[in-house]
Amino acid sequence: MVLGILNALPQQYSTAILLILLLAAFIAAFKLLEMVFETIMVSVLSAGTYTAFTYLVYNSMPGLNDILLFAFAGASLYIGYSLLASAYTIAATIISVPYRLIKMTYSGLSTLIKKIVGGIMDSKDQRKEKKAREEDEEAVKEVVLDKMQGEEEKD
Repeated sequence: MVLGILNALPQQYSTAILLILLLAAFIAAFKLLEMVFETIMVSVLSAGTYTAFTYLVYNSMPGLNDILLFAFAGASLYIGYSLLASAYTIAATIISVPYRLIKMTYSGLSTLIKKIVGGIMDSKDQRKEKKAREEDEEAVKEVVLDKMQGEEEKD
């Protein structure tokens, strides 16, 4: 099936696709071998640490089963840690997307609410200022009218 699809394409495209697939296979193999060699290194370090500890503290060599048990325990813990670290990274990436969306929505919503409340407060302040101005004008008119009435009574 794959050969049929590759044969249907022009040679330049099929060559490019095969090179990309080969590169992807090399990257996957490198990552797998990297993890295998890291696991082997941790196993050797675990076994060596146990052997050195037993030799230095108890002044005797541990049995082969004990060494293999500590090598297996070290490798298991390392693989478990690697899987948990990978799962954490994936989960953090997946969770960050909805979190950012909610954060952007909240910030946009809070900005909108602030504008609406600010507009309402501004209109209330403008009404209060207008009412105060009208009251001041009426007070000035009354004072002027009182003075004029006082002058007319004197005359």
